[in-house]
Amino acid sequence: MGRLPQERGVSSVSAHHFSFETDQDWWSRIGLGYSGVKPGTRFGNRVRASLLKILREHPPVAFAGGDNGATLSLDDFAALIEAAAADAVRAGEEEERITAETLREEGSARVEQAYAMPDADSLITEGRWAGLTKGEAFAWCWALFEYEPHGFVHPNSQVRVESRAKLAQGELPSVFGYPERAKELKASGLDPRKFREHQAALGARSFGYS
Repeated sequence: MGRLPQERGVSSVSAHHFSFETDQDWWSRIGLGYSGVKPGTRFGNRVRASLLKILREHPPVAFAGGDNGATLSLDDFAALIEAAAADAVRAGEEEERITAETLREEGSARVEQAYAMPDADSLITEGRWAGLTKGEAFAWCWALFEYEPHGFVHPNSQVRVESRAKLAQGELPSVFGYPERAKELKASGLDPRKFREHQAALGARSFGYS
C-alpha cells in the first residue's frame, strides 16, 4: 500500500516553511536576532518563515544618529557596532591588565612583609610548618593563597576566608596542604619570590586576597 497523499503533503509543508536566520540577513550584520515567534505558537515554523521573509524584503533605508543629524547606511551602522564592540574588548583587556598588575604588586608586598617580620629567621620546630623559618612559612602561605587557591565551594570556602583572615592577623594556618606544598616547592629549588616570578612568567592568574 502506498503512502497517503496527506502524509506527503504534511512532510512537504513542514520542510518548506521551516526557515533559519543566516549571517547574510541584514539584522544579523548588526548583531541582532529575531525572536518574534513565541514558543507554542500554532504553525510556528510557518509563521516564522513568513515573518523572516518580510524582514528580508524590507531592510532599513537608513539609521538615525549620524553627525549633525545625518543618517547612517546599514554598512556604516554595522561598522559602528563592530567598532564599539572592539573598543569594549580593549577597555576590558586594559582593566584586566591593571587589575592583574595590582594583585601582583599586592602579593609581592605581602611576601616582603613576611620576610621583614622581626622574628622572620626563627625556625619553626613544631607542627606541619616545622623545618621552615617563620618568614619563609608566612611568605609561602601568602604565595600559595595567591597562586594555588583552594576552597571555592562551601564548607571549604569558609575555611579559606577564615584562614586568610588569621594570616593577615599574624597567625599561620595549616590548611589545604600548604605546609607540605611549600616544602615540596622549596625542595625543588624555589623560594616564595622565585615561585611567584615563575607563576607570573607562565601567565598564571593572581587571585589576590580580597
